Amino acid sequence: MASGSANSPREGNDCCPHAGYYSGSGFYSKDSRTLRYVLVCDDCGEEMKQIAALEYAPDPVFATA
Repeated sequence: MASGSANSPREGNDCCPHAGYYSGSGFYSKDSRTLRYVLVCDDCGEEMKQIAALEYAPDPVFATA
């Protein structure tokens, strides 16, 4: 699995053919202030493809109640 990719519950599974379904996932990195959207193999959890990477830094605006 590539560095910075999604954590896999079965990391290191070289037997998966990645022939099943994929799910979309989003990950935020506080250090790089980046949102990453990726496709992940449903069978083994390996990140298959990055769809987008966007610069993002939260800037919450809290209203008084």
